[in-house]
Amino acid sequence: MAGGDLTVGGTYAVNAIDFYGLRICTCGLINAKGDGYTDRVAAADDSYKRLVFRDGKLVGYVLINASENAGIYTSLISGGVPLEGLQGDLMDSPNLFWFPKETRITKLRGGVQL
Repeated sequence: MAGGDLTVGGTYAVNAIDFYGLRICTCGLINAKGDGYTDRVAAADDSYKRLVFRDGKLVGYVLINASENAGIYTSLISGGVPLEGLQGDLMDSPNLFWFPKETRITKLRGGVQL
């Protein structure tokens, strides 16, 4: 835009809307297709959850009436957190206690050393 070349990494789309009684949240790559991408889907009465993975990391999600812990999913995407170290199933409601102690402390302190 200013005559130079710049590559910006780490950006992703985040959307949230209430629409006709549905709370819809999306983040990251929600229509990813091709080699290396997998997804898991859970659907119940009025809720839907789709998580998209690549290389052992969460890269996107679609949540409909299932947005309770969307911030944790978003943090996993933005941090590029490897999922093998987590202590639970992402299709359940994730929580901070799934993370290693050092990560929990950093998240709770907002990255500030005390």
